[in-house]
Amino acid sequence: MGEEFDLLLRKKGHLSRQRIFDWATKIIDVMRTMSSSQDENTQLQIAMKVRTYIHEHLAEGISLQMIADHVGLHPVYLSKIYKTAMDETIGDYIYRYRMDRAAHLLRNTDMKVAEISSHLGYLATPHFIKIFKKHYGMTPQEYRGR
Repeated sequence: MGEEFDLLLRKKGHLSRQRIFDWATKIIDVMRTMSSSQDENTQLQIAMKVRTYIHEHLAEGISLQMIADHVGLHPVYLSKIYKTAMDETIGDYIYRYRMDRAAHLLRNTDMKVAEISSHLGYLATPHFIKIFKKHYGMTPQEYRGR
C-alpha cells in the first residue's frame, strides 16, 4: 500500500478525510497504470502467439477460427486485441507475411511457383499468381527473373 499508508497509520491523530482521499486517489492511479501496462503486455503476448501460430501453420491454410481456437479466445475478441496491439488486422498480417515469404522463396530457392503457392497455404496456384501480381506488379516468374 506504500509508505504513505504506513505514515497514515502512525499519525492517526492527523488523519483527515482529505488526506485519506488523496492517498486513495494516488493508490488508484498507480493501480490503473500497472493494470494498463499489464493489459498491453498481455495483448502483445497474445499477438506474438498469433504470429507464431501463423508462421508454423501457414501451409495448412489457416483461418481466424483456427488461430482463435489455438489461443483460446473468441475470434472477434482476438481480432480486436490483435488490432490494438499490432495496429493491423490478422488478415493484413497474413497477407503481408505470405507476400514477404513468397518473395524470399523466389529469390533464394529453386522451388517451383506451385510449390511456393502450396507452401504458403494457397489452394490454387493461379490464385497465388494473381495475388502476387497485384501486390508486386509482376508475376512470380517475372519477379524471379529480375
